[in-house]
Amino acid sequence: MAPYLESSACADVVQRDPDDVDDEFDAPHTGSIVGFLEGRNRAWLHASGVFALVEGEQFHQLLLVEGRPIAPTALDSRVKSIAALQSRLLGAGGLSQSIRCAWDTLNDEQFEELCYDVIRLHPKIETSSVRKLGKSRSRDGGRDIVAFEARKPADGPPIKWIFQCKLITDGRSLGGSRLQDVGDMLDQYNAQGFGVMTSAPIDATLYDKLDAVCGKRSILRRDYSVLELERELHARPAIRARYFA
Repeated sequence: MAPYLESSACADVVQRDPDDVDDEFDAPHTGSIVGFLEGRNRAWLHASGVFALVEGEQFHQLLLVEGRPIAPTALDSRVKSIAALQSRLLGAGGLSQSIRCAWDTLNDEQFEELCYDVIRLHPKIETSSVRKLGKSRSRDGGRDIVAFEARKPADGPPIKWIFQCKLITDGRSLGGSRLQDVGDMLDQYNAQGFGVMTSAPIDATLYDKLDAVCGKRSILRRDYSVLELERELHARPAIRARYFA
């Protein structure tokens, strides 16, 4: 609201009659403020939360700059609320969409980029710390994506996460034989957290294997099977639209 009032005052000065010698700012018209509050003016909020564009009745467009980005945790909750509202509106209009995604339209590189976007928006992850290591199938030592938690323990460094991404489009589940040397990789790169991201169901053999490997080392887990991924994308329509028509 503060940037809106400041912008309106500036617009008033620019549009003022040259013969008007009053040096004080005139308050925005009451009708404009009421229209803004009641939603009659159209507005667009940038994904970063730093600025918004508003179309008003007494002016063409105002660019509102907050000066600081919204915290990732606050932005994440707002995105989820908007997505939930969108889903309800689609349902009310008989336009509800399936949460299923056409995974066979993606290649390995696109799938890793999708996983990268999902991890960046996780409320516990420091956005600037997320790194995608090379192209798909590169020599990354089993590390497709590396990230750190936003808060670090009081007595140590921030928690380091390693994610492996597996695109599967043949209808099979992801089994334990598809991930090799997980324990050695976690030891080598000193990870405190590990996660698998896949477009398929995760087989019980893989869950059992990871439970044993990570449990022995007290490694945190954050796994995304196709079920979790499709629900994440359903709650984040902007990411879903980026990869699926």
